[in-house]
Amino acid sequence: MTAAPTITLASGSAIRAEMLRGAGVDFTVVKPGVDESEIKREAEESGATLDQIATLLADAKCMAVAKNTPGIVVGSDQILEFQGRAFDKPETMDDGRGARAPD
Repeated sequence: MTAAPTITLASGSAIRAEMLRGAGVDFTVVKPGVDESEIKREAEESGATLDQIATLLADAKCMAVAKNTPGIVVGSDQILEFQGRAFDKPETMDDGRGARAPD
């Protein structure tokens, strides 16, 4: 009988980890340590769409962890878009309260 492959979540996101736990998945967490700002900047300069940027971020996280981790590595990302504008996670609660979409 072959052992099931190990699963690693390439993310520090508590929500993503909770989703996997809720689904009954046995996994470990490794924070990928990628420079998301740099990836976003380069992607925006090349004209990438928000969907493409989210995919690039997920790929970068997955590959950063996979190069040193056996088994299955799960990388994920999303970008909130409202009325054509991308919103990042606020640094603080006050920043979040002040974030407003364009009128």
